[in-house]
This record gives sequence, structure tokens and C-alpha cells, in this order.
Amino acid sequence: MFGKFKDASKCFKETKSIISNLVDFNIRNPKKMAGYGGFSNKNIFKQDETLYVGEAAGLQDLFWGFGMRNAITSGFLAAQSIINDTDYVKDAENYFNKKLKASIVNRYIWEKFSSKDYSFIINRIHNSTDSINI
Repeated sequence: MFGKFKDASKCFKETKSIISNLVDFNIRNPKKMAGYGGFSNKNIFKQDETLYVGEAAGLQDLFWGFGMRNAITSGFLAAQSIINDTDYVKDAENYFNKKLKASIVNRYIWEKFSSKDYSFIINRIHNSTDSINI
């Protein structure tokens, strides 16, 4: 949708039409909204025998709020754990923990500097051979 926000309504109508031809469903009391996000730094990948993926597990990038890649990846990891009888929680934590921590840092930097000059930081990191000591 980047750069094509004027087409959002058309895309939504087409998507709704395609889905309604595939699945029998009835939308009651529809309400317009921009989106919903679930942020957490305490992810719940499993509770009792239920495996959680995507936003249900608290997997959403805190920087931009995107979650589809994390939802797909966590779903894949959960499926693999069922198929191969492996530890989904361990696999998900190994895959996501550093990425989620980085997204928190990125969000903090954005909130702290975006109104001033976020590009200053990006340029400093880009031009540095050691991004820790910029």
C-alpha cells in the first residue's frame, strides 16, 4: 500500500469479494479502523498445550508495528515443532529475542530523535565501521 493509499478502499472491496466467494461469512456491524497492534516484551509462546504465534504471542516489531513476517515465521516454527516434536518455545525465543530487543532500541531512538533529525543518526551509523561507538 505504500504510495497507493488512495486505492485502499478499492483493495479492501476486492479482498472482501474474493474471500466471500471462498468462505461463507456474514459481517455484522462493521466498523472502520486503521489497525490494531499488540506489543509486548514478555512473549507467551506456549500456555498449557496451546502454542501462540504472531501478535497472540506478542510478536510485533515495536519500531514500525509490522507483524506479518513475525506471524508467518512463528507459525512456521510452531508447525515445525509439532511435526518434528521439538521445543517451540526454545526455537521461538532463539529466533525472536534479539530481534525484539533491537526493535525496542530502534523505537526508542525514533521517539527520541525523530522530531529533531533522525537522519543524523542513520548517517552516523552508515558512515561508521563500528556502530557501537558512533
